[in-house]
Amino acid sequence: MRIDQVLHGYERGHKEIASSIRLDEKARATMLVHSDLLADEGGGMYLTCYPLRSASRHVLARTWSAGAGSRPGSVWTHSLVLDYQCLAKLNDLVALEPLLMRSGDPRQAVIAKPLEVSVNLAGADCYDLGPHSIDAMVRLYGTGQSEGAIEVPSADRATDDLLALALWRQMWPGLRRTFSFAAGLAASRPGAGPDWTLRFVPAASRGARSNLGPGLRALLNDLPLRGPTELRRFLSRYASEATNPRRAAEPLAALWSDPDAPLRDRLRTLGRVGGDRLNRLTRDLISQELSTADDPNALMTMVEELGKQSLDVDPARAVPMADGMDQKSFTRLLAIAGTSAPDQLGGRIFEAVVRGCEPGRLAKAAGVSNRERMLALRPGLIARIDFWPADDADRAIMIDRQPAALGLQDGLALFGLSIGPMTARSLLASDQDAPTSVVLGMLAFKDAAVVRVAAQQLLAQPEQLGDALASLDHAGALDKLAEAQIADGPPPPAAPAWCTCLARLGTKAAAANTVVVCHVAAMNVGGPAGLETARSTFDPLMRLAIRHRLTREQEAYLERAISSGRLNVWRLADRLAEAALNRWPPQSGSAGAFALSEDREHARALIDSAVTVLTKSALQLATLAPDVPPATAILIRRKLDTPAWMPWWS
Repeated sequence: MRIDQVLHGYERGHKEIASSIRLDEKARATMLVHSDLLADEGGGMYLTCYPLRSASRHVLARTWSAGAGSRPGSVWTHSLVLDYQCLAKLNDLVALEPLLMRSGDPRQAVIAKPLEVSVNLAGADCYDLGPHSIDAMVRLYGTGQSEGAIEVPSADRATDDLLALALWRQMWPGLRRTFSFAAGLAASRPGAGPDWTLRFVPAASRGARSNLGPGLRALLNDLPLRGPTELRRFLSRYASEATNPRRAAEPLAALWSDPDAPLRDRLRTLGRVGGDRLNRLTRDLISQELSTADDPNALMTMVEELGKQSLDVDPARAVPMADGMDQKSFTRLLAIAGTSAPDQLGGRIFEAVVRGCEPGRLAKAAGVSNRERMLALRPGLIARIDFWPADDADRAIMIDRQPAALGLQDGLALFGLSIGPMTARSLLASDQDAPTSVVLGMLAFKDAAVVRVAAQQLLAQPEQLGDALASLDHAGALDKLAEAQIADGPPPPAAPAWCTCLARLGTKAAAANTVVVCHVAAMNVGGPAGLETARSTFDPLMRLAIRHRLTREQEAYLERAISSGRLNVWRLADRLAEAALNRWPPQSGSAGAFALSEDREHARALIDSAVTVLTKSALQLATLAPDVPPATAILIRRKLDTPAWMPWWS
């Protein structure tokens, strides 16, 4: 590597005499000043090291007295000028010191040409760094020290030079470039000369600290060694990422000195360095831990301490570590890791564990906060009942958020007869194409609320309702549909299908809900088809109405469905009779509504209602119709023969 040289001395004033490099004016001015400072009283020689920031260079220089025969106070200064590449690659900066001249007239030396040196240029190990090396280490790297210049008690010139060079050698490239020192310089006394990073002061003014922590102790033990050392490689790799690299040296050295410490302790040490800026070191620590550790607690520590950091690590080893946890710890791990984003450490560990661990453990560990995320990574979990929340509302929310994850048939098979109404409603909403037979099967469930949900689903889709009614084979299921229809309110959709279904199943087992809805359906259909259905529903409905066996909801439904012309008719049975006559009046060849019942009480209700609905000729037609019951025909004739009727038909 190339190292440039510069010579300063006295020729009609102190100036640059020779140089192998052309520097900018600012750099030359800096060198001119630093090469002509006042030496102390110990022999007129000093050693300096300082940066030339404008030239991106660093200088190591020795200054000595020009001696007898020269102008009083004149000096020679031999400077080595290193570029940043050279400064970073040279392993042993202490080895540069012998390259500097230290006496005599250097004008005869070949200074106008650069030096060529090996990157492995090495000096001797320097184990005797004087009594104040501890003090220098504390003041340079101690966490409680100020950021400004440090003052170290002076020993002798050779020891001070060696200590300063050893400190410079130990530094990583970024810190090397900012370091400056002066040894043997009178201007290094407080308040005089440039702002050196390190300066030596009379020994009486400072004392050493003996209670070193592990970081400073590691740095102190490393200081005499020729480079590169493992500690210096470690600092060079990681210290530059810290918020304050110089203050990071002590905790980083402590971290390096105890690689077997528990991960939580190492992370706490790391936290003293620079917050979350040391991403590379953190990543390497976690990667090392994942590749070597078997302790499940270390995995929990990673998630707790660093879960929110964006670290690009391979989390594959997290799976066997998580497998070693008890279920409680495993659940806690997923709960904490699940709060991290996918690109953060916690998120990466969460994904690896969910994809790699046994489904049964995952199902037991699932919670409100992470269940959906687990499902996205491991879709097969949806088929496990122990994965789902127990609460009906929570299940429904989960289905609503992922409507394509679970179809109706699979959901019914999974939850069985214990399914709740909210879950059922969400399944039906998410699977609009579910077979009608599957929806129809839900009418057999024990939970009345679930049955209501299934019935409402069918009622909301007339075409599907028609298919359901066409395939119904059980009167109980028909009654549940009718109950939902009564609660729904409007006239029944698919009215012909209701009539057809009742005709197929018969009215013998028909419950009140079925009778009510099918009678209203018959009235909506009207005509002969509707009349045929009404033959099955009219008598049962009239009996229920007369005996007050209808519920309030059933009565309200009928009231909305029928209309009565007489406001003073208060009995529901009478209004039903009048509505039937309005819908099916007697016609030629048909008795109409009079054909609906052979019950004398019901027939009388029809005849009494005819007073406001029919004419005399209509009544006469009814008596002649082939389908009129004989008893009803007799009652009609008696009514016609009653004189009190004359005003009514005339």
